Amino acid sequence: ELGRQGGDALRSTAIAQSVWPPQPELTDLARLVVQAYIAVDVAPTAGQIPEALGPAHVFQVFAGQLAQSTKAAEVLWLESRPRIRDLALRAFRYALKVTVDCASMAEDASSLEYSEISSALDELERNWHLGEEDTASWQEAVEQRTPNMMALRRRGVADISILRLCLREDGVRVGELRSEVECVLPSLAIPSWPEVVQSIWAAGSLELRYFTNDDDERYSIQAHPTLLRNMIVQSAEYPIYVSPPTTVWM
Repeated sequence: ELGRQGGDALRSTAIAQSVWPPQPELTDLARLVVQAYIAVDVAPTAGQIPEALGPAHVFQVFAGQLAQSTKAAEVLWLESRPRIRDLALRAFRYALKVTVDCASMAEDASSLEYSEISSALDELERNWHLGEEDTASWQEAVEQRTPNMMALRRRGVADISILRLCLREDGVRVGELRSEVECVLPSLAIPSWPEVVQSIWAAGSLELRYFTNDDDERYSIQAHPTLLRNMIVQSAEYPIYVSPPTTVWM
């Protein structure tokens, strides 16, 4: 895909020629990959090794904040080509994910066989979305029910954590309570008669209006395994007032 997007990009851009002169022994795709790497991991370091920038650099690249740290010509060249930029960021995020997985398993990512790397990248392409939260691509991945999602979160300067979301089914029970007509809770196989609902509501109204018992732990709102008393009490309307003003002549 990089080859299709930028086969002639380096030759047609004067800035790219000055940053990375054409090398006869490299193909167009190889020069494009090297140029993208320079923009991501070489230009922002100002002559240092990428490791010297620490986790803050990893977070900035993962979040796509390349231009915030430097205005180097290599970075501007990459920012001016959105499609190549997106592919370079995707490659960086995939590499980070593979490295983190190897570190958690006490393995050396540099010792992986080509077939293992290829399998890991295929898995990421099919079942993962790596990116920044609160973006259009993140929202789209959620709507498409992507099985796995990963992002980075930063608190302060060097406190960086990994957010990982997994799509899974969550079974729930659904019931319906009505005071007007007889109904049934099919998922629980429990009949619910209108007299049961109305009596529990009446008892709660009596306590709150006339007995003024507002104890959150009172017995009348505790759970009941058959009548679902606590759910019925919570579904009732809470009394706002007892009655309109009344004049009494003594």
